[in-house]
Amino acid sequence: MRLRALRSVVLTSEESEMDIETFLSNENLHLPLEQGVKGRFRTFVDSTLSAYEKRAKQVGFPRGQKSKSLLRLGLIIDGIKKSVNDYYDGKPFDAYLAIQEGITKSGLKDYWDNLQIDENCNHYRIRLVSNNYSLGREQLFHIPFDKRGKVSTQRFSIPGYPSLYLSNSIYTAWEELRRPKLDDIQAMRFVNQRALKVMDLTTSRYGTERRKNQTFLEQQYDFLMWPLIAVCSVKVQNVDDFFKPEYIVPQLLLQWIRNHETVVGIKFSSTHIDLNNGKSEGEFYNVVIPVVENKEEGYCSVVSEMFKSTDVLSWQLLQFSSGSASFSYNIGDDYAINPAVQRVEMVVGRPFPYFFSPLADIERILKTMGVQSMDFGNSLP
Repeated sequence: MRLRALRSVVLTSEESEMDIETFLSNENLHLPLEQGVKGRFRTFVDSTLSAYEKRAKQVGFPRGQKSKSLLRLGLIIDGIKKSVNDYYDGKPFDAYLAIQEGITKSGLKDYWDNLQIDENCNHYRIRLVSNNYSLGREQLFHIPFDKRGKVSTQRFSIPGYPSLYLSNSIYTAWEELRRPKLDDIQAMRFVNQRALKVMDLTTSRYGTERRKNQTFLEQQYDFLMWPLIAVCSVKVQNVDDFFKPEYIVPQLLLQWIRNHETVVGIKFSSTHIDLNNGKSEGEFYNVVIPVVENKEEGYCSVVSEMFKSTDVLSWQLLQFSSGSASFSYNIGDDYAINPAVQRVEMVVGRPFPYFFSPLADIERILKTMGVQSMDFGNSLP
């Protein structure tokens, strides 16, 4: 439906130029996207990006900037289209080269060098365990090199290639795992020890009220990035298929990250939390950081040195040890627990402040726990 809506605006609108903020705030740019016709991902990508490019020609820019901005937009769109076509044609290396060329010639990398996750931010990871024993900290790190066979294909996961996946809240991590039973959750808090440069593919800044007082460079970045973010945010149509075309570009971007030392990871929104059609309020994102080393066993010391972490917290053991005692809440607790998450909609149509949920309780306890170095990254050769 969103594709048809975007195309109809493009084909029928003859109005004068609009400013870039109006363009980016249009609801037709809402993400994630859903496909219409089954099995036509390549056609869907081509039509969606062509419609965006045509609509973009109506945007007004500062003097001398319009032709340059449209040229850069065309380069990234052409790179995406060629990449998908090459992959369908059985040429994964050519597909990588196409996306790399689009990134390089459009100048997107210049923006990523200035985007970062600030030092000392909290991130979370959960695993599901059915017994009553806490996991070791290394068991909530990336899959070890000697167990590469367990690394399956996901949107930002290359089979056999370990990466560390983190979420900015326990709620986001819970949604990513498709709402598992709380009794099976074991969680850990990570704190990054330095600022981390990332490729920002988050979607919340499109089709909605945008951050005030943006510079033109920030606006231009959002303008140029929509095609890349959109093609990485298409919902999977056939979840049981082994090959999911929706993963083509995200996985190629993960390879690009691996080949560029300055950018260490990708920050992306959860496709399981749709802020456009729900009542959750806040920022819900994940971060993927691919390993840097290539070992036979153990963990990547380069990634482990980026973080400190708490011990692992088992929700079920916490309930046993506390007798399921309730926690008291004070005014301002909602902000203190996680400033990024205000309200969550676990039951359709009934959003509640995040700090009421047991998921927030897990964050609350983790924040009382000290962090320590993750030196197990150097424990094996």
